[in-house]
Amino acid sequence: MQSMYEKLQAEDADICTCNVRYVLSNDKVVKVFKNDPLAYKKNNDYLMAKWLISNFMWDKLFKKEVFDGNRFDTRLRTNEDVYLLFAMIYGKKIVSVDEVLYNYLQRPQATSKGAPPSFVGDRVMIINKQLDFSRKIGRYEIDQSYLTEVYLKHFVLNSVITLSRYSENFNSDANNILLCANNDIFNVKNILSFVFSDAKTGLVLLLFKWSPPVCRLVIRLRLRFSKYTV
Repeated sequence: MQSMYEKLQAEDADICTCNVRYVLSNDKVVKVFKNDPLAYKKNNDYLMAKWLISNFMWDKLFKKEVFDGNRFDTRLRTNEDVYLLFAMIYGKKIVSVDEVLYNYLQRPQATSKGAPPSFVGDRVMIINKQLDFSRKIGRYEIDQSYLTEVYLKHFVLNSVITLSRYSENFNSDANNILLCANNDIFNVKNILSFVFSDAKTGLVLLLFKWSPPVCRLVIRLRLRFSKYTV
């Protein structure tokens, strides 16, 4: 924490990030994530969809002024930091220390490792806020390609993977995703564009649009035979 504070002060920044170590309860390290504020700015990833900066709060040190007018939305049970953070840090000066200063314990019973009944509604609130934010800052018409990627990968794909892993009512939850999805964005034409640029994403999205239960089966089989993922 001291090194983050010193970096914040030395560079007169608003936010300082650090690296994150994902650990299991037996102390096994399964992943190390490095925040990259320079890449976040260079790629203009203002919705934080590319994971150049983490979507959670706890690996960051903030000047108190950053929280002016910003509070967690108590309507959300999941992803409340995702809902808040992208707009809160937009336009702020962000720096980072290249040190692992946060251990992120991966607990099977954690809220982030589940899909409660509010999950789909929470995700819909997030994507709607992201699209509204892009309009607010005058980027909606300019960034259609970026926003399509955010919608298909950050909203649909990530939601489908989470539901496939954890949902106890998958068919109902999947149907809610399909009912809530904007078909001007979640359509075969846009999905096919991913088949050529990101085959795995495109194929999963096509499979989900065709048959959610089959898509879930494929995802669960892949996860069963893959290395630990977070």
